[in-house]
Amino acid sequence: MGRQGELGADEMAALEKLLSSMLTYEPALCITAKEALASEWMYKWGLPAWKKTTLNVAA
Repeated sequence: MGRQGELGADEMAALEKLLSSMLTYEPALCITAKEALASEWMYKWGLPAWKKTTLNVAA
């Protein structure tokens, strides 16, 4: 990963996959919130960043 705010190729691909599955035009094909939270992007990048931010604020 590069500078803060930049996404690597793997992260960008996982984020694009997550967003496209959330923003599908046909509502029946959209993923659920539970599925979004279980996505690759959420586990590898979203939750770790949230935890780091939360720990920094609490300190």
